[in-house]
Amino acid sequence: MMVAKNFKRVNSDRLLIARSWYYIHVFADPQDENVVYVLNAPFMKSTDGGKSFNKVSVPHGDNHGLWINPNNNKNMINANDGGANISFNGGKSWSTQKNQPTAQFYRVITDNRFPYYVYGGQQDNSSVAIPSATSGRGIDWSDWYRAAGCESAYLAFDPDNPVDVYGGCYQGLIQKLNVMTKKSRSIMAYEYLGLGSVAKDQKFRFNWNAPIIASPHDSEIIYHAGNVVFRTQDGGDSWDIISPDLTRNEIEKQDMGSIPFTNEAAGGEVYNTIMYLAESPHEPGLLWAGSDDGLVHITKDGGDNWKNVTPKGMDEGIVNAIDISPHNPGTAYVAFTRYKFGDITPYIYKTTNYGKSWTLKIKGIEKDAFVRVVREDPTKENLLYAGTETGLYISINGGKSWETFQLNLPIVPITDLTIRNNNLIASTQGRSFWILDDLTMIHQYKPNDMKKDFHLFTPRTTFRTSGGNEESKLVGQNPPTGVVLQYHIAHEIEKKA
Repeated sequence: MMVAKNFKRVNSDRLLIARSWYYIHVFADPQDENVVYVLNAPFMKSTDGGKSFNKVSVPHGDNHGLWINPNNNKNMINANDGGANISFNGGKSWSTQKNQPTAQFYRVITDNRFPYYVYGGQQDNSSVAIPSATSGRGIDWSDWYRAAGCESAYLAFDPDNPVDVYGGCYQGLIQKLNVMTKKSRSIMAYEYLGLGSVAKDQKFRFNWNAPIIASPHDSEIIYHAGNVVFRTQDGGDSWDIISPDLTRNEIEKQDMGSIPFTNEAAGGEVYNTIMYLAESPHEPGLLWAGSDDGLVHITKDGGDNWKNVTPKGMDEGIVNAIDISPHNPGTAYVAFTRYKFGDITPYIYKTTNYGKSWTLKIKGIEKDAFVRVVREDPTKENLLYAGTETGLYISINGGKSWETFQLNLPIVPITDLTIRNNNLIASTQGRSFWILDDLTMIHQYKPNDMKKDFHLFTPRTTFRTSGGNEESKLVGQNPPTGVVLQYHIAHEIEKKA
Protein backbone atom coordinates (compact mmCIF):
# COMPACT_ATOMS: atom_id res chain seq x y z
CA MET A 1 0.00 0.00 0.00
CA MET A 2 1.33 3.41 -0.98
CA VAL A 3 1.58 5.92 1.87
CA ALA A 4 1.63 9.65 1.18
CA LYS A 5 4.78 11.32 2.50
CA ASN A 6 3.87 14.92 1.77
CA PHE A 7 0.77 17.05 1.38
CA LYS A 8 0.50 20.56 0.00
CA ARG A 9 -2.31 23.04 0.32
CA VAL A 10 -3.96 23.76 -3.01
CA ASN A 11 -6.89 25.94 -1.91
CA SER A 12 -7.51 28.25 1.07
CA ASP A 13 -11.06 29.34 0.21
CA ARG A 14 -12.90 29.82 3.52
CA LEU A 15 -16.13 28.55 1.96
CA LEU A 16 -14.67 25.06 1.74
CA ILE A 17 -14.08 24.74 5.50
CA ALA A 18 -17.03 26.65 6.97
CA ARG A 19 -18.69 24.89 9.94
CA SER A 20 -16.15 22.09 9.71
CA TRP A 21 -17.71 19.79 12.33
CA TYR A 22 -20.87 19.60 10.22
CA TYR A 23 -19.65 19.79 6.61
CA ILE A 24 -16.44 19.60 4.50
CA HIS A 25 -16.95 16.08 3.24
CA VAL A 26 -14.58 15.46 0.32
CA PHE A 27 -15.33 13.05 -2.55
CA ALA A 28 -12.95 12.19 -5.37
CA ASP A 29 -14.26 11.31 -8.82
CA PRO A 30 -13.48 7.59 -9.44
CA GLN A 31 -12.72 8.19 -13.13
CA ASP A 32 -11.08 11.63 -13.28
CA GLU A 33 -8.27 12.46 -10.85
CA ASN A 34 -8.73 16.20 -11.38
CA VAL A 35 -12.40 16.22 -10.37
CA VAL A 36 -13.16 16.57 -6.66
CA TYR A 37 -16.29 17.54 -4.77
CA VAL A 38 -16.53 19.29 -1.40
CA LEU A 39 -19.95 19.11 0.23
CA ASN A 40 -20.83 22.11 2.37
CA ALA A 41 -23.84 24.41 2.56
CA PRO A 42 -23.19 24.85 -1.15
CA PHE A 43 -22.24 21.82 -3.26
CA MET A 44 -18.75 22.58 -4.60
CA LYS A 45 -16.95 21.03 -7.59
CA SER A 46 -13.38 21.35 -8.87
CA THR A 47 -12.12 20.19 -12.26
CA ASP A 48 -8.50 21.25 -11.78
CA GLY A 49 -7.43 19.17 -8.80
CA GLY A 50 -8.85 21.51 -6.17
CA LYS A 51 -7.20 24.74 -7.31
CA SER A 52 -10.58 26.33 -7.96
CA PHE A 53 -14.18 25.42 -7.17
CA ASN A 54 -17.58 26.31 -8.59
CA LYS A 55 -20.98 25.88 -6.98
CA VAL A 56 -23.25 23.14 -8.31
CA SER A 57 -26.96 23.82 -8.06
CA VAL A 58 -28.81 21.15 -6.04
CA PRO A 59 -32.41 20.92 -4.78
CA HIS A 60 -31.44 21.50 -1.14
CA GLY A 61 -28.77 22.98 1.09
CA ASP A 62 -26.61 21.43 3.84
CA ASN A 63 -24.99 18.72 1.71
CA HIS A 64 -23.37 15.74 3.45
CA GLY A 65 -23.14 12.61 1.29
CA LEU A 66 -22.29 11.82 -2.33
CA TRP A 67 -22.21 8.52 -4.19
CA ILE A 68 -20.59 8.48 -7.64
CA ASN A 69 -21.12 5.50 -9.88
CA PRO A 70 -17.63 3.96 -10.26
CA ASN A 71 -18.43 2.94 -13.84
CA ASN A 72 -20.23 6.13 -14.91
CA ASN A 73 -19.34 9.36 -13.11
CA LYS A 74 -22.36 11.14 -14.63
CA ASN A 75 -24.58 9.11 -12.31
CA MET A 76 -24.56 10.51 -8.74
CA ILE A 77 -26.69 10.47 -5.59
CA ASN A 78 -26.54 13.46 -3.25
CA ALA A 79 -27.70 13.23 0.39
CA ASN A 80 -28.51 16.41 2.28
CA ASP A 81 -30.61 17.77 5.13
CA GLY A 82 -33.75 17.53 3.00
CA GLY A 83 -33.36 14.02 1.66
CA ALA A 84 -31.69 12.57 -1.44
CA ASN A 85 -31.63 13.33 -5.14
CA ILE A 86 -30.19 11.67 -8.24
CA SER A 87 -28.37 13.07 -11.26
CA PHE A 88 -27.66 11.25 -14.53
CA ASN A 89 -25.75 14.12 -16.14
CA GLY A 90 -22.96 14.96 -13.74
CA GLY A 91 -24.99 17.35 -11.60
CA LYS A 92 -26.52 19.52 -14.32
CA SER A 93 -29.98 18.48 -13.15
CA TRP A 94 -31.35 16.48 -10.22
CA SER A 95 -34.45 14.52 -9.31
CA THR A 96 -36.99 16.06 -6.94
CA GLN A 97 -37.04 15.62 -3.16
CA LYS A 98 -40.78 16.23 -2.86
CA ASN A 99 -41.48 12.52 -3.24
CA GLN A 100 -39.92 11.30 0.01
CA PRO A 101 -40.77 11.58 3.73
CA THR A 102 -37.22 12.29 4.88
CA ALA A 103 -37.62 15.17 7.33
CA GLN A 104 -35.33 15.29 10.38
CA PHE A 105 -37.50 16.30 13.32
CA TYR A 106 -36.04 17.35 16.68
CA ARG A 107 -39.17 17.00 18.82
CA VAL A 108 -42.87 16.23 18.49
CA ILE A 109 -45.93 17.76 20.11
CA THR A 110 -49.64 17.48 19.29
CA ASP A 111 -52.76 19.55 19.85
CA ASN A 112 -56.24 18.47 20.90
CA ARG A 113 -58.15 19.05 17.69
CA PHE A 114 -60.06 16.42 15.74
CA PRO A 115 -58.16 15.15 13.93
CA TYR A 116 -55.21 16.23 16.06
CA TYR A 117 -52.27 18.01 14.45
CA VAL A 118 -48.64 16.96 14.79
CA TYR A 119 -45.96 19.66 15.17
CA GLY A 120 -42.19 19.74 15.00
CA GLY A 121 -39.13 21.67 13.88
CA GLN A 122 -37.24 20.00 11.03
CA GLN A 123 -33.52 20.41 10.40
CA ASP A 124 -32.73 22.90 7.64
CA ASN A 125 -36.44 23.45 6.96
CA SER A 126 -39.29 25.26 8.65
CA SER A 127 -41.31 24.04 11.57
CA VAL A 128 -44.44 22.13 10.57
CA ALA A 129 -48.03 21.55 11.70
CA ILE A 130 -49.72 18.69 9.88
CA PRO A 131 -52.98 16.79 10.51
CA SER A 132 -52.86 13.20 11.70
CA ALA A 133 -55.65 12.39 9.23
CA THR A 134 -57.56 14.09 6.43
CA SER A 135 -60.92 13.66 4.73
CA GLY A 136 -59.13 12.92 1.46
CA ARG A 137 -57.13 9.95 0.24
CA GLY A 138 -54.04 10.74 2.26
CA ILE A 139 -51.83 13.41 3.80
CA ASP A 140 -49.70 15.39 1.39
CA TRP A 141 -47.84 18.68 0.94
CA SER A 142 -51.06 20.69 0.72
CA ASP A 143 -52.19 19.69 4.20
CA TRP A 144 -49.44 21.18 6.33
CA TYR A 145 -48.73 24.74 7.34
CA ARG A 146 -45.71 26.43 8.86
CA ALA A 147 -45.68 26.82 12.62
CA ALA A 148 -43.58 29.29 14.63
CA GLY A 149 -39.80 29.41 14.93
CA CYS A 150 -37.32 27.77 12.61
CA GLU A 151 -35.60 24.46 11.99
CA SER A 152 -34.60 23.78 15.60
CA ALA A 153 -37.96 24.78 17.04
CA TYR A 154 -39.52 23.59 20.23
CA LEU A 155 -43.22 24.49 19.93
CA ALA A 156 -45.74 25.41 22.62
CA PHE A 157 -49.41 26.40 22.57
CA ASP A 158 -52.83 25.89 24.13
CA PRO A 159 -53.61 22.34 22.94
CA ASP A 160 -57.35 23.04 22.87
CA ASN A 161 -57.02 26.20 20.78
CA PRO A 162 -53.57 26.41 19.14
CA VAL A 163 -53.95 29.84 17.53
CA ASP A 164 -50.99 31.49 19.26
CA VAL A 165 -47.96 29.27 18.72
CA TYR A 166 -44.60 29.86 20.40
CA GLY A 167 -41.60 28.55 18.50
CA GLY A 168 -37.87 28.66 19.05
CA CYS A 169 -34.80 29.01 16.90
CA TYR A 170 -31.06 28.88 17.50
CA GLN A 171 -29.33 31.42 19.74
CA GLY A 172 -32.41 31.64 21.97
CA LEU A 173 -34.64 33.30 19.39
CA ILE A 174 -38.32 32.79 20.16
CA GLN A 175 -41.26 33.80 18.02
CA LYS A 176 -44.96 34.15 18.75
CA LEU A 177 -47.11 33.38 15.71
CA ASN A 178 -50.85 33.86 15.30
CA VAL A 179 -51.68 31.17 12.75
CA MET A 180 -54.97 32.84 11.79
CA THR A 181 -53.57 36.26 10.93
CA LYS A 182 -50.14 34.78 10.04
CA LYS A 183 -48.54 37.67 11.90
CA SER A 184 -45.58 37.00 14.15
CA ARG A 185 -43.14 38.87 16.35
CA SER A 186 -40.02 38.18 18.35
CA ILE A 187 -40.57 37.85 22.09
CA MET A 188 -37.03 36.97 23.11
CA ALA A 189 -36.41 37.63 26.80
CA TYR A 190 -33.18 39.45 26.01
CA GLU A 191 -33.17 40.65 22.41
CA TYR A 192 -29.80 39.63 21.12
CA LEU A 193 -28.59 37.78 18.02
CA GLY A 194 -25.36 36.08 18.96
CA LEU A 195 -24.23 34.95 15.52
CA GLY A 196 -20.46 34.77 15.55
CA SER A 197 -20.14 35.75 19.19
CA VAL A 198 -18.49 33.62 21.86
CA ALA A 199 -20.80 31.84 24.31
CA LYS A 200 -18.89 33.00 27.41
CA ASP A 201 -19.51 36.63 26.38
CA GLN A 202 -23.27 36.18 26.00
CA LYS A 203 -25.62 37.19 28.79
CA PHE A 204 -27.53 33.91 28.42
CA ARG A 205 -26.61 30.65 26.72
CA PHE A 206 -29.20 28.71 24.72
CA ASN A 207 -29.09 25.22 23.29
CA TRP A 208 -29.65 24.85 19.55
CA ASN A 209 -32.84 23.00 20.56
CA ALA A 210 -33.77 25.21 23.53
CA PRO A 211 -36.88 24.06 25.45
CA ILE A 212 -40.16 25.97 25.18
CA ILE A 213 -43.20 24.52 26.97
CA ALA A 214 -46.69 25.62 27.97
CA SER A 215 -47.84 24.88 31.50
CA PRO A 216 -50.29 21.93 31.56
CA HIS A 217 -52.20 23.82 34.26
CA ASP A 218 -52.40 27.22 32.57
CA SER A 219 -51.52 27.54 28.88
CA GLU A 220 -50.98 31.28 29.35
CA ILE A 221 -47.79 30.40 31.22
CA ILE A 222 -44.90 29.73 28.84
CA TYR A 223 -41.45 28.58 29.94
CA HIS A 224 -38.25 29.04 27.91
CA ALA A 225 -34.88 27.68 28.98
CA GLY A 226 -31.32 28.80 28.27
CA ASN A 227 -28.80 28.31 31.04
CA VAL A 228 -31.58 29.64 33.30
CA VAL A 229 -35.35 29.17 33.16
CA PHE A 230 -37.56 32.02 31.92
CA ARG A 231 -41.33 32.34 32.45
CA THR A 232 -43.88 34.62 30.86
CA GLN A 233 -47.51 35.03 31.88
CA ASP A 234 -48.43 37.77 29.41
CA GLY A 235 -47.73 36.27 26.01
CA GLY A 236 -44.05 37.17 25.97
CA ASP A 237 -44.40 40.88 26.70
CA SER A 238 -42.27 40.34 29.82
CA TRP A 239 -40.22 37.48 31.24
CA ASP A 240 -39.15 36.50 34.74
CA ILE A 241 -36.00 34.53 35.46
CA ILE A 242 -37.07 31.77 37.88
CA SER A 243 -33.84 29.83 38.34
CA PRO A 244 -30.11 30.23 38.84
CA ASP A 245 -27.72 28.80 36.26
CA LEU A 246 -28.69 25.11 36.15
CA THR A 247 -25.59 23.96 34.26
CA ARG A 248 -21.96 23.26 35.13
CA ASN A 249 -21.10 26.71 33.68
CA GLU A 250 -17.57 25.76 32.63
CA ILE A 251 -16.10 28.92 31.12
CA GLU A 252 -13.31 27.02 29.37
CA LYS A 253 -15.97 25.15 27.35
CA GLN A 254 -17.75 28.31 26.18
CA ASP A 255 -15.24 29.48 23.59
CA MET A 256 -15.46 29.57 19.79
CA GLY A 257 -16.77 26.47 18.04
CA SER A 258 -15.13 24.68 15.09
CA ILE A 259 -11.77 26.36 15.69
CA PRO A 260 -9.03 26.35 14.48
CA PHE A 261 -10.75 26.27 11.07
CA THR A 262 -13.60 28.77 11.32
CA ASN A 263 -15.87 29.91 14.14
CA GLU A 264 -19.07 27.84 14.08
CA ALA A 265 -21.04 31.09 14.50
CA ALA A 266 -24.67 29.84 14.42
CA GLY A 267 -24.82 28.43 17.95
CA GLY A 268 -24.75 24.68 17.35
CA GLU A 269 -21.79 24.27 19.69
CA VAL A 270 -22.92 26.51 22.55
CA TYR A 271 -22.45 24.39 25.69
CA ASN A 272 -23.59 24.42 29.34
CA THR A 273 -27.27 24.87 28.47
CA ILE A 274 -30.60 23.46 29.64
CA MET A 275 -31.60 20.71 27.22
CA TYR A 276 -34.98 19.67 28.63
CA LEU A 277 -37.70 21.20 30.79
CA ALA A 278 -40.96 19.67 32.04
CA GLU A 279 -43.70 20.73 34.44
CA SER A 280 -45.53 18.08 36.44
CA PRO A 281 -49.10 17.40 35.27
CA HIS A 282 -49.96 16.74 38.93
CA GLU A 283 -48.49 19.76 40.70
CA PRO A 284 -48.36 23.33 39.34
CA GLY A 285 -44.94 24.87 39.72
CA LEU A 286 -43.12 21.55 40.04
CA LEU A 287 -40.50 21.70 37.30
CA TRP A 288 -37.75 19.33 36.21
CA ALA A 289 -34.75 20.61 34.23
CA GLY A 290 -31.97 18.64 32.55
CA SER A 291 -28.81 20.10 31.04
CA ASP A 292 -26.59 19.17 28.11
CA ASP A 293 -23.69 18.68 30.53
CA GLY A 294 -25.33 16.08 32.75
CA LEU A 295 -27.27 17.78 35.55
CA VAL A 296 -30.86 17.27 36.74
CA HIS A 297 -32.63 19.84 38.90
CA ILE A 298 -36.11 20.07 40.43
CA THR A 299 -38.19 22.86 41.96
CA LYS A 300 -41.48 22.36 43.81
CA ASP A 301 -42.35 26.02 44.29
CA GLY A 302 -42.37 27.54 40.82
CA GLY A 303 -38.66 28.28 40.77
CA ASP A 304 -38.10 29.90 44.16
CA ASN A 305 -35.90 27.00 45.24
CA TRP A 306 -34.08 24.46 43.06
CA LYS A 307 -32.39 21.24 44.13
CA ASN A 308 -29.73 19.28 42.27
CA VAL A 309 -31.06 15.69 42.04
CA THR A 310 -28.62 14.35 39.45
CA PRO A 311 -28.37 10.54 39.68
CA LYS A 312 -25.24 9.41 41.47
CA GLY A 313 -22.61 8.15 39.08
CA MET A 314 -24.17 9.84 36.06
CA ASP A 315 -21.29 11.33 34.10
CA GLU A 316 -21.14 14.43 31.91
CA GLY A 317 -23.55 14.04 29.00
CA ILE A 318 -26.92 15.10 27.60
CA VAL A 319 -30.15 14.90 29.59
CA ASN A 320 -32.18 14.64 26.41
CA ALA A 321 -35.64 14.06 27.91
CA ILE A 322 -37.43 13.85 31.26
CA ASP A 323 -40.83 12.19 31.55
CA ILE A 324 -42.98 12.66 34.64
CA SER A 325 -45.23 9.68 35.27
CA PRO A 326 -48.90 10.49 34.58
CA HIS A 327 -49.79 8.04 37.39
CA ASN A 328 -47.37 8.82 40.24
CA PRO A 329 -46.29 12.40 40.99
CA GLY A 330 -42.88 11.43 42.36
CA THR A 331 -41.94 9.10 39.52
CA ALA A 332 -39.87 10.38 36.61
CA TYR A 333 -37.68 8.94 33.87
CA VAL A 334 -34.50 10.49 32.49
CA ALA A 335 -33.23 9.62 29.01
CA PHE A 336 -29.50 10.30 29.13
CA THR A 337 -26.85 9.95 26.43
CA ARG A 338 -23.10 10.34 26.11
CA TYR A 339 -22.79 9.74 22.36
CA LYS A 340 -20.87 12.99 21.95
CA PHE A 341 -18.19 11.44 24.16
CA GLY A 342 -18.06 8.33 21.98
CA ASP A 343 -20.16 6.37 24.49
CA ILE A 344 -23.24 4.88 22.80
CA THR A 345 -24.38 2.91 25.85
CA PRO A 346 -28.11 3.25 26.67
CA TYR A 347 -28.97 5.08 29.91
CA ILE A 348 -32.45 5.33 31.44
CA TYR A 349 -32.72 6.50 35.04
CA LYS A 350 -35.91 6.12 37.09
CA THR A 351 -36.90 7.76 40.38
CA THR A 352 -40.03 7.18 42.45
CA ASN A 353 -39.26 9.81 45.10
CA TYR A 354 -38.73 13.10 43.24
CA GLY A 355 -35.06 12.38 42.53
CA LYS A 356 -33.88 11.40 46.01
CA SER A 357 -32.70 8.09 44.56
CA TRP A 358 -32.42 6.62 41.07
CA THR A 359 -32.12 3.21 39.44
CA LEU A 360 -30.76 2.36 35.98
CA LYS A 361 -33.37 0.62 33.80
CA ILE A 362 -31.80 -0.69 30.58
CA LYS A 363 -32.12 -4.50 30.70
CA GLY A 364 -32.96 -5.77 27.21
CA ILE A 365 -31.85 -2.67 25.28
CA GLU A 366 -29.01 -3.32 22.83
CA LYS A 367 -25.69 -2.00 24.09
CA ASP A 368 -25.27 0.41 21.14
CA ALA A 369 -28.86 1.76 21.16
CA PHE A 370 -28.37 4.98 23.10
CA VAL A 371 -31.64 6.41 24.38
CA ARG A 372 -33.12 9.78 23.42
CA VAL A 373 -36.58 9.66 25.05
CA VAL A 374 -38.80 7.63 27.41
CA ARG A 375 -42.56 8.06 27.83
CA GLU A 376 -45.00 6.35 30.18
CA ASP A 377 -48.41 5.50 28.79
CA PRO A 378 -51.11 7.78 30.29
CA THR A 379 -53.68 4.96 30.31
CA LYS A 380 -51.68 2.02 31.65
CA GLU A 381 -49.24 2.42 34.52
CA ASN A 382 -45.72 1.00 34.04
CA LEU A 383 -46.18 0.69 30.27
CA LEU A 384 -43.16 2.51 28.83
CA TYR A 385 -41.93 3.42 25.36
CA ALA A 386 -38.29 4.28 24.65
CA GLY A 387 -36.97 5.95 21.52
CA THR A 388 -33.36 5.04 20.77
CA GLU A 389 -30.77 5.64 18.09
CA THR A 390 -31.75 2.36 16.41
CA GLY A 391 -35.50 2.19 16.95
CA LEU A 392 -38.31 1.72 19.46
CA TYR A 393 -38.40 -0.35 22.67
CA ILE A 394 -41.28 -1.19 25.02
CA SER A 395 -41.49 -2.20 28.69
CA ILE A 396 -44.61 -3.51 30.41
CA ASN A 397 -43.09 -3.57 33.90
CA GLY A 398 -41.94 -0.05 34.60
CA GLY A 399 -38.55 -0.47 32.95
CA LYS A 400 -37.43 -3.69 34.68
CA SER A 401 -37.00 -5.20 31.23
CA TRP A 402 -37.27 -3.97 27.65
CA GLU A 403 -37.84 -5.53 24.24
CA THR A 404 -37.83 -4.17 20.72
CA PHE A 405 -41.14 -2.92 19.40
CA GLN A 406 -40.25 -2.10 15.82
CA LEU A 407 -43.16 -3.50 13.76
CA ASN A 408 -42.90 -1.72 10.38
CA LEU A 409 -41.06 1.30 11.80
CA PRO A 410 -37.79 1.90 9.92
CA ILE A 411 -34.50 1.36 11.74
CA VAL A 412 -33.98 5.04 12.40
CA PRO A 413 -33.09 7.38 15.30
CA ILE A 414 -36.21 8.26 17.27
CA THR A 415 -35.81 11.79 18.62
CA ASP A 416 -39.06 12.14 20.57
CA LEU A 417 -42.33 10.42 21.46
CA THR A 418 -45.75 11.64 22.55
CA ILE A 419 -49.18 10.09 23.05
CA ARG A 420 -52.47 11.59 21.90
CA ASN A 421 -55.93 10.00 21.65
CA ASN A 422 -54.46 6.56 22.34
CA ASN A 423 -51.97 6.98 19.50
CA LEU A 424 -48.18 6.82 19.85
CA ILE A 425 -46.46 9.48 17.73
CA ALA A 426 -42.73 9.37 16.99
CA SER A 427 -40.46 11.98 15.48
CA THR A 428 -37.43 10.60 13.68
CA GLN A 429 -34.13 11.81 12.34
CA GLY A 430 -34.53 11.21 8.63
CA ARG A 431 -37.89 9.44 8.25
CA SER A 432 -40.32 12.16 9.39
CA PHE A 433 -43.28 11.44 11.72
CA TRP A 434 -44.72 7.97 12.39
CA ILE A 435 -47.99 7.16 14.18
CA LEU A 436 -49.07 3.88 15.82
CA ASP A 437 -52.81 4.34 15.52
CA ASP A 438 -54.26 2.44 18.49
CA LEU A 439 -52.60 1.30 21.72
CA THR A 440 -55.69 -0.54 23.03
CA MET A 441 -54.32 -4.05 22.40
CA ILE A 442 -51.07 -3.17 24.14
CA HIS A 443 -53.04 -1.93 27.17
CA GLN A 444 -54.91 -5.25 27.34
CA TYR A 445 -51.90 -7.48 26.67
CA LYS A 446 -50.71 -9.91 29.38
CA PRO A 447 -47.64 -12.18 29.04
CA ASN A 448 -49.82 -15.31 29.43
CA ASP A 449 -51.68 -14.36 26.25
CA MET A 450 -48.67 -15.63 24.29
CA LYS A 451 -49.28 -19.15 25.62
CA LYS A 452 -52.77 -19.34 24.12
CA ASP A 453 -53.62 -20.55 20.62
CA PHE A 454 -55.49 -17.30 20.10
CA HIS A 455 -56.71 -14.36 22.15
CA LEU A 456 -59.49 -11.87 21.46
CA PHE A 457 -58.91 -8.23 22.36
CA THR A 458 -61.76 -5.81 23.00
CA PRO A 459 -61.50 -2.88 20.58
CA ARG A 460 -62.11 0.62 21.79
CA THR A 461 -65.20 2.55 20.69
CA THR A 462 -64.71 3.71 17.11
CA PHE A 463 -66.49 6.36 15.05
CA ARG A 464 -66.68 6.71 11.31
CA THR A 465 -66.23 10.24 9.99
CA SER A 466 -66.64 11.64 6.50
CA GLY A 467 -65.59 14.83 4.77
CA GLY A 468 -67.31 17.32 2.54
CA ASN A 469 -68.97 19.63 5.07
CA GLU A 470 -67.85 23.14 5.85
CA GLU A 471 -66.05 22.24 9.06
CA SER A 472 -63.97 19.51 7.43
CA LYS A 473 -62.77 22.01 4.85
CA LEU A 474 -61.10 23.86 7.69
CA VAL A 475 -58.71 20.96 8.17
CA GLY A 476 -55.51 21.81 6.35
CA GLN A 477 -54.02 25.17 5.62
CA ASN A 478 -56.80 27.02 7.44
CA PRO A 479 -55.84 26.29 11.03
CA PRO A 480 -57.48 26.12 14.43
CA THR A 481 -60.78 28.07 14.64
CA GLY A 482 -63.66 25.80 13.64
CA VAL A 483 -61.54 22.69 13.79
CA VAL A 484 -61.55 23.01 17.56
CA LEU A 485 -65.33 22.84 17.30
CA GLN A 486 -65.02 19.50 15.48
CA TYR A 487 -63.02 18.10 18.36
CA HIS A 488 -65.59 19.13 20.96
CA ILE A 489 -68.45 17.69 18.89
CA ALA A 490 -66.65 14.35 18.57
CA HIS A 491 -65.73 14.40 22.25
CA GLU A 492 -69.36 14.89 23.26
CA ILE A 493 -70.42 12.01 21.00
CA GLU A 494 -67.82 9.76 22.64
CA LYS A 495 -69.03 10.70 26.15
CA LYS A 496 -72.63 9.84 25.24
CA ALA A 497 -71.76 6.56 23.51
